[in-house]
Amino acid sequence: LEVFQLSYIDAGQAHGAIDRVISSRFPHHMLRPVIHTEHNLQQLWIRATPEQLKEIRELLIKMGESGLHLTNGTSGGNLRIIPIGRDTEAALKQIQNLWPQVRPNPLRVVTPQRPEQNESESVPQFSLPAEDPQTPIPAAVDEKKVGEQQAAQPPKSDVPPVVIVPSGDRLTIASEDEEALNQLELLLRTIAARRTPGRNQDFSVYRLKNAGASDVSTTLQQIFEDSEGLTNFGKVAMVADERLNALIVYASRMDRQRIETLLEILDSDKFEDSKRAYQTEIIPVVHSSASSVLNILEGVYRPQMSTGGARSTISIPSGVPSDVATVLRQINAAAAAPLLTIEVQANTNSLVLKAPKELLEEVIALIEKLDSASHDTSARNITVLPLKKASTARVMEILQGVLDN
Repeated sequence: LEVFQLSYIDAGQAHGAIDRVISSRFPHHMLRPVIHTEHNLQQLWIRATPEQLKEIRELLIKMGESGLHLTNGTSGGNLRIIPIGRDTEAALKQIQNLWPQVRPNPLRVVTPQRPEQNESESVPQFSLPAEDPQTPIPAAVDEKKVGEQQAAQPPKSDVPPVVIVPSGDRLTIASEDEEALNQLELLLRTIAARRTPGRNQDFSVYRLKNAGASDVSTTLQQIFEDSEGLTNFGKVAMVADERLNALIVYASRMDRQRIETLLEILDSDKFEDSKRAYQTEIIPVVHSSASSVLNILEGVYRPQMSTGGARSTISIPSGVPSDVATVLRQINAAAAAPLLTIEVQANTNSLVLKAPKELLEEVIALIEKLDSASHDTSARNITVLPLKKASTARVMEILQGVLDN
């Protein structure tokens, strides 16, 4: 088992490269490396054979990841530089408390001196005191007493010390005991990883043009919260700003790339009349028949009332991630529904409409015009009246004279 700490390559991209280049060569899954991706810490936890670990390390180095010439998680050598982060003093205090419980090697912290001293200050001058004739000459040294004092002192440790030199955001460690250095390096790297949980995470602001920020935020959060069967996601913080119609996202580089891919679809101008914009209205018809008005509307808005609503679907390209393909299928399913639906409410002689806002306003305006035209111009009908006793010619002459007058 080995933990690879990545500094430049995204952990998800590294995982994918290992699967395609190395794991794919082994037909049986039991022979493949077992990889866990820790997105927030930018780490790969890999259980594999020594040969596979060596090959994985070489692949990551070729991909541009520096600092992976590690063996068993340590750099090797008697001098090592460990990046800690901003708070090196707190990490140093923590390691000073932990180290005595781990190794007997003494720790020596050496703080580099600032090169601001004068030459006279760097080399101190000493002077011997003048001889005082009244100063008594010291008596002969009692060698027996000195030997007893030296025996009473604790024996010096033969264990090589470990020297720590703090410098900026890193610690330089050195010792003749490589085993002690290995343990100290692992402890320091663990402390540094815990102190920087947001490694490789950053803020991004996405301005939306066609979709609402709240609706898109809800959709993305559902995708990232329910990652079963999809690509593993890290921790994503997302806030919708209604004033700017924008999304403020704090996530890893890989998750931000996934969000950008999804936003290209969710904020597409092809779907500006999405489900969130649909409205329902009941329009009363006063001067005409609701059924006759419906017949006219069905002819005028035949494309909008048919399946698909005259909207084109998005083709799903091969090789896209499963989460993106799922969203595309959902959008295509919504696009297959008609844009306009109309039903007649016979008891009130009304029309029930459901459509996007702009289309709904257009249809309502047409209904009002048709209803107003029926009021201004009465409908003309033909009726056959049979005559029993009178002559039809005589009746026509009388009616014509009445209408002329």
